[in-house]
Amino acid sequence: MEDGRGYRLVVPIDLKKKPWEQKLPLHNRWHPDIPPVAEVRTGEVFRVEMVDATGGGITKEYTAEDVKHADFSSVHYLSGPIRVVDVDGKPAKPGDLLAVEICNLGPLPGDEWGFTAIFDRENGGGFLTDHFPRATKAMWYFEGIYAYSPHIPGVRFPGLTHPGIIGTAPSMELLNIWNKRERELEETGLQSLKLCEVLHSRPLANLPLTKGCLLGKIEKGMPEWERVAEEAARTIPGRENGGNCDIKNLSRGSKVYLPVFVEGANLSTGDMHFSQGDGEVAFCGAIEMSGFLELKCEIIRDGMKEYLTPMGPTPLHVNPIFEIGPVEPRFSEWLVFEGISVDESGRQHFLDATIAYKRAVLNAIDYLSRFGYTKEQVYLLLSCCPCEGRISGIVDSPNAVATLAIPTSIFDQTPSQLSSLGRGPAVYVPETLAQKIGKSIRRPGAPSKARIYTDVNVIRPNEYWDYESLTVQWGEQDDYEVVRKVGRGKYSEVFEGMHANNEKCIIKILKPVKKKKIKREIKILQNLCGGPNIVKLLDIVRDQQSKTPSLIFEYVNNTDFKVLYPTLSDFDIRYYIYELLKALDYCHSQGIMHRDVKPHNVMIDHEQRKLRLIDWGLAEFYHPGKEYNVRVASRYFKGPELLVDLQDYDYSLDLWSLGCMFAGMIFRKEPFFYGHDNYDQLVKIAKVLGTDELNAYLNKYRLELDPHLTALVGRHSRKPWTKFINADNQHLAVPEAIDFVDKLLRYDHQERPTAKEAMAHPYFYPIRNAESSRTRAH
Repeated sequence: MEDGRGYRLVVPIDLKKKPWEQKLPLHNRWHPDIPPVAEVRTGEVFRVEMVDATGGGITKEYTAEDVKHADFSSVHYLSGPIRVVDVDGKPAKPGDLLAVEICNLGPLPGDEWGFTAIFDRENGGGFLTDHFPRATKAMWYFEGIYAYSPHIPGVRFPGLTHPGIIGTAPSMELLNIWNKRERELEETGLQSLKLCEVLHSRPLANLPLTKGCLLGKIEKGMPEWERVAEEAARTIPGRENGGNCDIKNLSRGSKVYLPVFVEGANLSTGDMHFSQGDGEVAFCGAIEMSGFLELKCEIIRDGMKEYLTPMGPTPLHVNPIFEIGPVEPRFSEWLVFEGISVDESGRQHFLDATIAYKRAVLNAIDYLSRFGYTKEQVYLLLSCCPCEGRISGIVDSPNAVATLAIPTSIFDQTPSQLSSLGRGPAVYVPETLAQKIGKSIRRPGAPSKARIYTDVNVIRPNEYWDYESLTVQWGEQDDYEVVRKVGRGKYSEVFEGMHANNEKCIIKILKPVKKKKIKREIKILQNLCGGPNIVKLLDIVRDQQSKTPSLIFEYVNNTDFKVLYPTLSDFDIRYYIYELLKALDYCHSQGIMHRDVKPHNVMIDHEQRKLRLIDWGLAEFYHPGKEYNVRVASRYFKGPELLVDLQDYDYSLDLWSLGCMFAGMIFRKEPFFYGHDNYDQLVKIAKVLGTDELNAYLNKYRLELDPHLTALVGRHSRKPWTKFINADNQHLAVPEAIDFVDKLLRYDHQERPTAKEAMAHPYFYPIRNAESSRTRAH
């Protein structure tokens, strides 16, 4: 049997079957008598497929009950043993070295997901059991080399995929050594040994156990099964044969030099990980998955004696050598947390690196939990993300020093180090220009106010707009199932889902933010429910483990705007912009600014000619004269008022964003204003609208730009709109379209039309006429 690349598939896996039902039976013990299931020759590239460590025991269901009650007597399920012979058919012999090169690896096609878990205290616990005693689980989904989790929103990172277990079979002599030393440890230390000052709740060693034992071709009921099951070593921990070493760097291009203890070497592998943090601190903490390896073996005759130094009383007390491959993610910025060998009670320990590493991990958990994550989420994350653990010092007694480094680029919102102004941790890393350019200065004067719907919220009762007092009514999360990911943003990740009644829906899983922001979005959606072309909020649910909230919306069969917009006719554009204006006029009439209008937030089902305005996470209630945060809207759609720090803006901000979107559509230039950062965005606008007009705007509203920004903007004359017309867009950039975009894209927000005025523009005459005709027809 061959895989798709022509390599021989020596151990196939059927994910629909249990480990003991596979065509070539798997095993979960080490013993020299377990027969090989396949044979390979040196120099050939062959493929091995593997189930996850639990053999499918952990599911995609949004509960940790499967982790809490998992039977760890049966892990890990290994593919093999594989007998290795040279090109002449001569098998590897005891005393040889087996060089195993990892040519390729990855998740099994069609099974691109994994999990990370914390064991329950009652089921053995883990490194931080005293802090995290309950079973917890996070699901991860793979997009090429990247992983993301709906249970730990706001994080995405490249995985360094590797096998957690790769090893050769022990000889009977070596197996007896293992069992003797591990049994002595278990019998002498169980009642007194502590891990990081916590009495150990797990067995000190995983001694032979017939329960859950799977011995490959030796099936239960055969004469030798009982003897082998009583002698066979568990797959945990790593030992002289390699085994469960969990070395995260063993990825593509790596080579493992394994000692050979039995004829044929009897190579086995399993426990595939998509990614793992140093130490795998949650103990089930890598991203566990099913997967495949494409391997190539060489036999180094008598290599054990020549290359391996015994580290014990016999020649069998050796350790493998690992040659790390050239393929690893590259990160340039890290947050580093230190720990010393002083425990939580303040007790000093002498050069105890375990205590020091525990303190480093706890410091990282405490810090990152300040940014909206639960501590359980951070614990899971540190166990599986590409963080780097180090023993940084064991020279200065009595303290060992350990560090944990986390790459900041894995976060959507990057936690920075403490602010130099002493204000505590900042959520965003400052931009380079932000360190040079100060905020604009506004001279005293009357505030700017909206020209329409000014007092909508003034005359309404406080309950209408006081979202902080909202009591959220949570629905049943179990009524919904995630089907596939459809989008992601700074504040949420979005999935297509299915309700228990088999109706499609959209599940928006919110990333860690302040509770009042979540309440604001919910309150606004409730207030706008039933409005024209406003996406409908169906339900609000919350994950019981992480408390992560999710919003459930109506399903729209959207076509990506980058695909759809180039196909739209002149009439189509008029129609959909008119439909969008209906939504904007309605939300403005209800005293609400959207503040994030852009193509990504306008869902269009072109077949049904249905439009929905979505993502109300940045929306806000308008109160005349109030100063608002200018860190809203996406860069390419930010109004000049945001870029010059005018805080008493209003509904007209949405009309600027609409203008940018409309200009991109009619000129076939997406985005229309393409700034590299917020300051360059203002430069790009000035190069079209001119700096004389910008200065007039600044003077009207008594604004003074920072001199650095003024110098950056420079001087530019206004560019005629006709300069943007070409053969590809002239059928769209018609005179009334040019007039409409000119009215929308004005520096002065008070000069822009309201949404209601915009709907009356001559550009929309064909749409209004068509609507009138339909009305008369009915």
